[in-house]
Amino acid sequence: MGAGSAYALRAPKQEIIDQNLVVMAKRAPLAIEVIDVGRVEAFEEVEILSKVAGRVAAVLVKDGDAIKKGDPLIQLDTRDFGRVVARERAMLATAQAKVAYALRNLARKRDLAKEGLLSALDLEVAERELGLMELDVRTARVTLIQAEDRLRDSRIVAPASGTAIRRKIEPGEMVIPGVESTFEKRALLMIADLSRLVIKVELNQIDVSKVRLGQRVTATFDGLADEHFAAQVTEISPASTKAKDLDVFPIKAELDRPDPRIKPGMTADVRIHIEEKPNAVTVPIESVRREAGKAFVKRVIEQEKTRHTERVEVVIGTQNDRFAEVLSGLDEGEQVLLDPPSASKAEKAM
Repeated sequence: MGAGSAYALRAPKQEIIDQNLVVMAKRAPLAIEVIDVGRVEAFEEVEILSKVAGRVAAVLVKDGDAIKKGDPLIQLDTRDFGRVVARERAMLATAQAKVAYALRNLARKRDLAKEGLLSALDLEVAERELGLMELDVRTARVTLIQAEDRLRDSRIVAPASGTAIRRKIEPGEMVIPGVESTFEKRALLMIADLSRLVIKVELNQIDVSKVRLGQRVTATFDGLADEHFAAQVTEISPASTKAKDLDVFPIKAELDRPDPRIKPGMTADVRIHIEEKPNAVTVPIESVRREAGKAFVKRVIEQEKTRHTERVEVVIGTQNDRFAEVLSGLDEGEQVLLDPPSASKAEKAM
C-alpha cells in the first residue's frame, strides 16, 4: 500500500457543515448584566390618614397639586367636635367654681375649728372634699385638651412637602382613625416626593446574589423609545418577600435625573451592570455544551479541502445571556460550531 493510501486511511472524514452555524471566537468586551422588569416609585411617599373619625366637609387638593408642609388637605365637619369642646369647657368651669366654693367653705371651717366650734373630723372631711374637687378640675382640663385636639385634628394638614397623588376621598364620605384605616389599607391620599424617583425590581435569589450597592443601572421605558436613563442601586432587601407564591428579593435603583415624563407606576426594562470584561475571548453560549461539570465546544478544522469538527474541552469564565468567556482550550480566531439544544434533539431523534 502506498503512502498516499496510508494518508487517506488516517485523514478525517469530510463532514457536511452548515456554514450558517459556524462562528469565530472573537476578542471583545463582555458585559455581565442582570436583566429584569421594574416599577417606578417615588423616593418617599407619605400616607395621609385621619386621627379622628368624621364626615369629610371638603377636600382641598387634587392629584398633581404641589404641596408644602403644613398646607391644609382635608377638612372634616367640625360641628360635633365643636359641641364636645363647648361641653368640656362648661364642665371645667363648673369644677373650678366648686373648688372656689370649697376653698371659701374650708376657710370658714378652719376659723370655727380654732374657736373650738368645729370638730377635727369635720375639718378633715372638708379638706378631703376640696382635694377631690381639685382632682376633678385637673381631669376636666385633660378632657378639654383632648376635645380641642380632636377639633384641631379635624383639619388635616400636610406632614411633608411634595405632590398629591392617589386621592381616594371625596366630600361627604366618612373617615375613620389612622390605625383602623391602615388595617383596611385605605389612605385618604398620598404625598410623594417626585424630585427623586426609584425603580423597584424583584429579583430571584440567583440574580440578587450578584447585585451590590452602587452598581450602575440602565432603564428603558416603552413610552420613551430609544432613550436610556441612568440609575444606581441604592437599596437591597436583606430578606425575601412573597410574590405570587415565589420568594423574591426587592432592590431599588434611584434615577440620576428624574424626568417629568417618568411617573410612579410606570414599568421599566432594567439592566443592572454587574461586571465588564473589556478584552475577553468570547463565543456564543449556544456553542458550549456542559457535561459532568465540564464544558466542551465543537471546533471546526479545515485541512486542505476537507472540513470536520472535533470536540474540545474549554474552561469558561463569566458569561451573560448571549456570550461566554473562554479562559483556555480555544484561541481567538478559531471557528466553532453552534450546537443549539434543538439541533441535538433532532440528531438523537434521527
